[in-house]
Amino acid sequence: MTSALEDALRRYQAGEYQGVIADYGVLAQEPDCPQALLVILAQCHLRTGSPLRAARHFRRAAETEGRDHAAFMLIAGHLFLEHLAVNEAFQAGLNARDLAPQDPRTHRFYYRALRHTCLFREIAEENDALMARLRGGDPFWRSAEDPYTHIDWADDEALAADLRLFPQDLPQQQKPLLSTEQTMLRIGYLLPSLTPESSPMRLIEPVLACHDASRIAFSLITLETETSPETRHPALAIGGINDDSASADIRALGLDILVDLAGHAPNGRQNLLAGGLATLTVGFLGVTGPSAGLNYDYVIADATVVPPEATRRYREKICRLPGVFAPLPPWTGEMEIRSRASLDLPEDAVVFAFFHEKRRLSPACFASLAAILKAEERAVLWLQFANRFSRDNLLAAMVEAGVAGERVRFSTPAASRAERMARLAAADVALDSFPHNGPAMIAEALQLGLPVVSMRTDAFWGRMTESLLDTLGLDELTVSDDAGYVDLAVSLARDAEKRQALSRKILGKVAGSSVFDPAFFARNLESAYGQMMMRARAGLPPEDIDPPPPVARTN
Repeated sequence: MTSALEDALRRYQAGEYQGVIADYGVLAQEPDCPQALLVILAQCHLRTGSPLRAARHFRRAAETEGRDHAAFMLIAGHLFLEHLAVNEAFQAGLNARDLAPQDPRTHRFYYRALRHTCLFREIAEENDALMARLRGGDPFWRSAEDPYTHIDWADDEALAADLRLFPQDLPQQQKPLLSTEQTMLRIGYLLPSLTPESSPMRLIEPVLACHDASRIAFSLITLETETSPETRHPALAIGGINDDSASADIRALGLDILVDLAGHAPNGRQNLLAGGLATLTVGFLGVTGPSAGLNYDYVIADATVVPPEATRRYREKICRLPGVFAPLPPWTGEMEIRSRASLDLPEDAVVFAFFHEKRRLSPACFASLAAILKAEERAVLWLQFANRFSRDNLLAAMVEAGVAGERVRFSTPAASRAERMARLAAADVALDSFPHNGPAMIAEALQLGLPVVSMRTDAFWGRMTESLLDTLGLDELTVSDDAGYVDLAVSLARDAEKRQALSRKILGKVAGSSVFDPAFFARNLESAYGQMMMRARAGLPPEDIDPPPPVARTN
């Protein structure tokens, strides 16, 4: 076996991935297959585009005599979850936690995987136990909870501000010298992916196209390993290179402001943000999750998501834009009208669309969805879930709540925005998620004139949709508690004339608003950048910035 291992390693290093798999893959089935060979085979499967096979080899490596068992199990779990093998991801999370109970990373992944399973009873029990530990102030548990997924189920903003991926704040490095140019600002946008349909690229792309080239020179920085030839803007890929090299490449851009749109998201490279990569570092609240531990100078918000009394919860300074704080792309394309029959929806039902990510379907939100279906027998709930394990668990939970399984319909997630909009057009009402709102999905529904139901909570992530609806003059679609959420949804289901009148009102409000005008958003964002840099060039520290003076809407 030693000679086989040496040969496999040599050929892997030479790039002969398929050959290694062909010649040694069968050995992976043997109970005494060495851990090192399993890892080599896993890497070969990754290199040849078979991530689930790679994950299963990493899992075997974690179960085989050797070392780093928890680390290999975590690698397997992340691959399973990324590629929608939720059941295997959940089991890997359980196993990793058992292998290394003193490592906060294993608990962090376990909780993340669990919240994709739709095992709502188990999720609620684990959430309650974790909340008690978090409120106890134990630093271990505060680093064992993922700040990115914490906001999907909890609404204590002060507590979320204390969660950390790192035990201590990362030390700030020296920042580059200020540019002497007073008119041109050099902006870098750090994004998880440059794929047009990816979030947040889908949100920021229309704004980038509207930046004033006489004032703003911008570059995109992607966590991917390479940039696509189709990328329309200057771009730098830092995926697959170490932190020192990535920092050097970003510093070479000579940025005035680094705008982080990755934050606490998986693979966000949070440790880079302490590297002094630009004069100022700015985050978009809500796009990146909580800002705790990310070393921002400013966070972009508005007066609804961060009212004056909430500013004390932030170490960063708040820049409040007028209107909605996040860019919401307009819908200007064409879509194919879809019949309900083609979407496996009953013609005579009232269809509630809930097109949010399943991790945002908190136990409390699920309970409200079930209550709506129980109260109105003509209602059907429509979700976009790809994973069979999660679907089956959700259906079982509905049946346990007294709702027949046929009252819930599933589609796989839409491959494009046009397809997602076409599906939404076939629904009667769009339901928001809580406590973590989904304003991007709700914004798409509003552009189709679809009535929506949203619930505000005390945390910023529970006020994001309220910001959108208030700006549009549609505050009657926001409620303040679970009972109000159910009552509003049921009243809309029972009154077709009310839905029609609301639809006309919504379309009129959308047409007359600057909410979906990326040029308007770009001008206000540029004004904010200018105010930030004016203080920096004057040698002054960051301070809260009131909404910049509104600019005229562009048509």
